[in-house]
Amino acid sequence: MSRAGTSDTGASPTTAAGPETAATAERVGTPVGPLWVVTEGEVLVLAGFAPDLGQVTGALGVPTVAARARTRQEGASRAAAAAAAYFEGDLGALDRVAVRQPGTPRMQDVWRRLRAVPAGATTTYGTLLPGAPRLAARACAVNRVSLFVPCHRVHRADGHLGGYTWGLEVKTWLRDLEASSPAGGS
Repeated sequence: MSRAGTSDTGASPTTAAGPETAATAERVGTPVGPLWVVTEGEVLVLAGFAPDLGQVTGALGVPTVAARARTRQEGASRAAAAAAAYFEGDLGALDRVAVRQPGTPRMQDVWRRLRAVPAGATTTYGTLLPGAPRLAARACAVNRVSLFVPCHRVHRADGHLGGYTWGLEVKTWLRDLEASSPAGGS
């Protein structure tokens, strides 16, 4: 954990960014629409599917990120390159990107567990966090780096998809991509 309530989920630890840290935004073209990735250094701090960055930051409740982010050409960051590689079939590319988002220690635990669910596999909220499926669902709902912390791989115990900030069509498409890939499927 880098500072109270903030940690890296995935790669090696880094220091949490302060409010004055420069953020860089990139728009990545994908088969399910534009994906915005926002990085601080090489650490991904925000990702979402929407036509413009303001819609992503609005949906995630962090409008100040858009105001302080500078845009750079697509593909310049490790996160953007990993997203492009994922949509080209390298389903493990996302796992190699360090991510950071604020959250309680329990939420950080859920996000670490999500990153351990392999591409092509799915799980339920209750299996992801036994005894606390609602907390698991909440952690998915506030996940600022979805796709990289793959909450699209989680569904309700009754088999229904549950929700997804970027729409159930996107969640279904991502699950189908992973299930149909030679590297995915379960």
